[in-house]
Amino acid sequence: MNKFINTWIAFHGITDILLPIYIWFPIYSISTLSIFIPINILNLITIITSAFHFSQDIIYLNYIETLSVLLILLYYGEYKLSQNIMISYMSLIHTPLHLYNINFNYINIIILFSTYIIFYNINILQNILKIIINSGGRLPNNNYHKLLLGIINAHILTNIVSI
Repeated sequence: MNKFINTWIAFHGITDILLPIYIWFPIYSISTLSIFIPINILNLITIITSAFHFSQDIIYLNYIETLSVLLILLYYGEYKLSQNIMISYMSLIHTPLHLYNINFNYINIIILFSTYIIFYNINILQNILKIIINSGGRLPNNNYHKLLLGIINAHILTNIVSI
Protein backbone atom coordinates (compact mmCIF):
# COMPACT_ATOMS: atom_id res chain seq x y z
CA MET A 1 0.00 0.00 0.00
CA ASN A 2 2.84 2.40 0.82
CA LYS A 3 4.22 2.04 -2.69
CA PHE A 4 0.87 3.11 -4.19
CA ILE A 5 0.66 6.13 -1.87
CA ASN A 6 4.28 7.18 -2.35
CA THR A 7 3.85 6.96 -6.11
CA TRP A 8 0.60 8.95 -5.92
CA ILE A 9 2.43 11.74 -4.10
CA ALA A 10 5.61 11.60 -6.21
CA PHE A 11 3.96 11.61 -9.62
CA HIS A 12 1.90 14.76 -9.09
CA GLY A 13 4.95 16.90 -9.81
CA ILE A 14 5.07 15.67 -13.40
CA THR A 15 2.09 17.91 -14.07
CA ASP A 16 4.58 20.77 -14.33
CA ILE A 17 5.42 19.63 -17.87
CA LEU A 18 1.84 20.47 -18.82
CA LEU A 19 2.73 24.14 -18.29
CA PRO A 20 4.50 26.12 -21.02
CA ILE A 21 8.07 24.88 -21.43
CA TYR A 22 9.55 28.35 -20.87
CA ILE A 23 8.20 28.22 -17.30
CA TRP A 24 9.31 24.80 -16.10
CA PHE A 25 12.36 23.90 -18.22
CA PRO A 26 14.81 26.52 -16.88
CA ILE A 27 13.81 25.81 -13.28
CA TYR A 28 14.15 22.05 -13.62
CA SER A 29 17.43 22.44 -15.51
CA ILE A 30 18.90 24.45 -12.65
CA SER A 31 17.60 21.90 -10.13
CA THR A 32 20.21 19.39 -11.31
CA LEU A 33 22.82 21.57 -9.61
CA SER A 34 21.35 20.48 -6.27
CA ILE A 35 23.86 17.63 -6.10
CA PHE A 36 26.57 20.26 -5.54
CA ILE A 37 24.72 21.95 -2.65
CA PRO A 38 25.28 20.70 0.93
CA ILE A 39 22.35 18.63 2.18
CA ASN A 40 21.72 20.95 5.17
CA ILE A 41 21.24 23.92 2.86
CA LEU A 42 18.99 21.88 0.55
CA ASN A 43 16.90 20.78 3.51
CA LEU A 44 16.54 24.39 4.68
CA ILE A 45 15.51 25.56 1.20
CA THR A 46 13.03 22.68 0.93
CA ILE A 47 11.46 23.41 4.32
CA ILE A 48 11.08 27.14 3.60
CA THR A 49 9.66 26.64 0.10
CA SER A 50 7.46 23.71 1.14
CA ALA A 51 5.85 25.75 3.90
CA PHE A 52 4.99 28.44 1.37
CA HIS A 53 3.71 25.85 -1.10
CA PHE A 54 1.54 24.13 1.53
CA SER A 55 0.24 27.43 2.87
CA GLN A 56 -1.46 27.84 -0.52
CA ASP A 57 -3.48 24.67 0.23
CA ILE A 58 -4.54 25.45 3.77
CA ILE A 59 -6.34 28.76 3.69
CA TYR A 60 -6.84 28.98 7.44
CA LEU A 61 -3.08 28.76 8.16
CA ASN A 62 -0.69 31.50 7.13
CA TYR A 63 2.91 30.90 6.10
CA ILE A 64 4.40 31.18 9.61
CA GLU A 65 1.79 28.80 11.05
CA THR A 66 2.33 26.32 8.21
CA LEU A 67 6.09 26.55 8.69
CA SER A 68 5.68 25.96 12.43
CA VAL A 69 3.55 22.86 11.90
CA LEU A 70 6.00 21.56 9.29
CA LEU A 71 8.98 22.11 11.60
CA ILE A 72 7.24 20.27 14.44
CA LEU A 73 6.37 17.35 12.16
CA LEU A 74 9.94 17.21 10.87
CA TYR A 75 11.40 17.44 14.37
CA TYR A 76 9.41 14.34 15.27
CA GLY A 77 9.88 12.93 11.76
CA GLU A 78 11.30 9.61 12.92
CA TYR A 79 8.02 8.81 14.67
CA LYS A 80 5.28 6.98 12.77
CA LEU A 81 2.58 9.47 13.88
CA SER A 82 4.47 12.38 12.34
CA GLN A 83 5.16 10.39 9.16
CA ASN A 84 1.51 9.37 8.90
CA ILE A 85 0.32 12.96 9.32
CA MET A 86 2.67 14.16 6.56
CA ILE A 87 1.79 11.31 4.19
CA SER A 88 -1.93 11.74 4.89
CA TYR A 89 -1.74 15.46 4.16
CA MET A 90 0.24 14.93 0.96
CA SER A 91 -1.95 12.09 -0.34
CA LEU A 92 -5.39 13.28 0.78
CA ILE A 93 -5.12 17.07 0.55
CA HIS A 94 -2.10 18.41 -1.34
CA THR A 95 -1.96 16.03 -4.31
CA PRO A 96 -5.73 16.02 -4.97
CA LEU A 97 -5.85 19.85 -4.77
CA HIS A 98 -2.93 20.06 -7.16
CA LEU A 99 -4.55 17.67 -9.63
CA TYR A 100 -7.91 19.45 -9.30
CA ASN A 101 -6.36 22.60 -10.74
CA ILE A 102 -5.27 20.91 -13.97
CA ASN A 103 -7.17 21.12 -17.23
CA PHE A 104 -7.40 17.49 -18.23
CA ASN A 105 -7.51 16.18 -21.76
CA TYR A 106 -6.66 12.75 -23.15
CA ILE A 107 -3.00 13.54 -23.64
CA ASN A 108 -2.63 14.84 -20.07
CA ILE A 109 -4.38 11.78 -18.68
CA ILE A 110 -2.12 9.45 -20.68
CA ILE A 111 0.98 11.35 -19.48
CA LEU A 112 -0.12 11.19 -15.85
CA PHE A 113 -1.17 7.55 -15.98
CA SER A 114 2.06 6.56 -17.74
CA THR A 115 4.16 8.51 -15.26
CA TYR A 116 2.39 6.87 -12.34
CA ILE A 117 3.18 3.41 -13.75
CA ILE A 118 6.80 4.36 -14.47
CA PHE A 119 7.37 5.87 -11.00
CA TYR A 120 5.71 2.86 -9.39
CA ASN A 121 8.22 0.57 -11.11
CA ILE A 122 11.42 2.55 -10.48
CA ASN A 123 12.78 0.61 -7.53
CA ILE A 124 15.57 3.07 -6.70
CA LEU A 125 13.00 5.88 -6.41
CA GLN A 126 10.74 3.73 -4.23
CA ASN A 127 13.65 2.74 -1.98
CA ILE A 128 14.83 6.32 -1.56
CA LEU A 129 11.30 7.51 -0.77
CA LYS A 130 10.96 4.76 1.83
CA ILE A 131 14.27 5.71 3.47
CA ILE A 132 13.42 9.42 3.45
CA ILE A 133 9.97 8.84 4.95
CA ASN A 134 11.12 6.34 7.58
CA SER A 135 13.97 8.60 8.67
CA GLY A 136 11.78 11.69 8.83
CA GLY A 137 13.79 13.22 5.97
CA ARG A 138 17.15 12.74 7.67
CA LEU A 139 18.50 10.02 5.35
CA PRO A 140 19.96 8.81 2.97
CA ASN A 141 21.90 12.07 2.43
CA ASN A 142 23.37 10.92 -0.86
CA ASN A 143 23.26 12.40 -4.37
CA TYR A 144 19.91 10.73 -5.13
CA HIS A 145 18.43 12.39 -2.07
CA LYS A 146 19.92 15.74 -3.06
CA LEU A 147 18.63 15.39 -6.61
CA LEU A 148 15.16 14.51 -5.31
CA LEU A 149 15.21 17.62 -3.09
CA GLY A 150 16.24 19.64 -6.14
CA ILE A 151 13.28 18.25 -8.09
CA ILE A 152 10.90 18.97 -5.20
CA ASN A 153 12.17 22.55 -5.02
CA ALA A 154 11.84 22.88 -8.81
CA HIS A 155 8.22 21.73 -8.54
CA ILE A 156 7.52 24.29 -5.84
CA LEU A 157 9.26 27.14 -7.71
CA THR A 158 7.50 26.21 -10.94
CA ASN A 159 4.17 26.41 -9.15
CA ILE A 160 5.07 29.74 -7.56
CA VAL A 161 6.07 31.20 -10.94
CA SER A 162 2.94 29.89 -12.64
CA ILE A 163 0.51 31.38 -10.08
